[in-house]
Amino acid sequence: MKNIEEVIGKHSDSVRGRLVESVAMITKCEDLIVQHYNEDQMKTPMHMSVGDESCVAGVVECFREDSYFFGYYRTHSLYLAVARDPYKFFAELLGKKTGSNGGVAGSMHMSSVADGLLSTSAVVASTLPLSLGAALSNRILKEKSYSVVFFGDGAIEEGVFHETLNMAAFFKLPILFVCLDNGLAIDLMGEARQGFKSIKNLVEGYKCEYVFSDNPGVNEAYGAAAQAKRLLSECGTPVFLHMGYYRYLQHIGITDDFSEGNVSTFEKRNYRSLELHKKYLKKHPLEVAVSEMVAAGWEKSDVEKSIDRIAGITLKAYSKALGDQFSSYGEAEGKVYFD
Repeated sequence: MKNIEEVIGKHSDSVRGRLVESVAMITKCEDLIVQHYNEDQMKTPMHMSVGDESCVAGVVECFREDSYFFGYYRTHSLYLAVARDPYKFFAELLGKKTGSNGGVAGSMHMSSVADGLLSTSAVVASTLPLSLGAALSNRILKEKSYSVVFFGDGAIEEGVFHETLNMAAFFKLPILFVCLDNGLAIDLMGEARQGFKSIKNLVEGYKCEYVFSDNPGVNEAYGAAAQAKRLLSECGTPVFLHMGYYRYLQHIGITDDFSEGNVSTFEKRNYRSLELHKKYLKKHPLEVAVSEMVAAGWEKSDVEKSIDRIAGITLKAYSKALGDQFSSYGEAEGKVYFD
């Protein structure tokens, strides 16, 4: 796989800067959620993104200018990477009228149509056919070059995944399927629920190109996305970008699944290795991003100043959103129903 300098040449420094800022914004926003969620101002259930920041930021930065985006219920990374707006992000989580969706979407349904994030959903695999429709529309109307859809590995077990991949391959539509694979569907490992040999074999049974990247840093994620983008252009077929990552927290909530005080109706405790968990704690995406920047010749102090600036922006955004008004009943109803 090509490194970032080979992919983007002389602009690598500016792209690196945007990538680390994107990872920092996601991380700092999620840190604030963990810090304040138990104050009960955010009424929405939380599907946290900790662990997938690099994967999402790398893909979004590579496809930002010429794509529509679709996601699933773990929306935080995707919304912040695409919209770059922590104020509307926090206002949405707080249920305020100034939120990304007027306070009615919560954590699992955020969108930002103006920025190209058309839909996310709590229903597993439900935005896959929407990405297919967008790709067909793109071909007819020539609005965008690509449709990019994010989903977890559990979505592959849904019938609509196969229907979407089949039609995308048959009609040779420019869709990037991004599978964020943490090996878990809530608390079930893949071998406990998958009747096929491997995701790679399954995907390659269709007329679809396959790219794999395992727990990448943000620069490697960008490189994998660039490889997928080249294949989309050269092969004229959809591409499946399979990205392994480690989910740090429980399926729903702000704590890990090893904590004694963690009582969840959605998942068990201690269903994965504590030793492995401790190993990944030393590989947090933001720390890896900083190391990559330093290895590329940046001064660590300059990188840390940039991260501190992002932290200040996110804190200010949260504080401002706290003081905003809630939607009236009529305003909220107007966001839910379309006349």
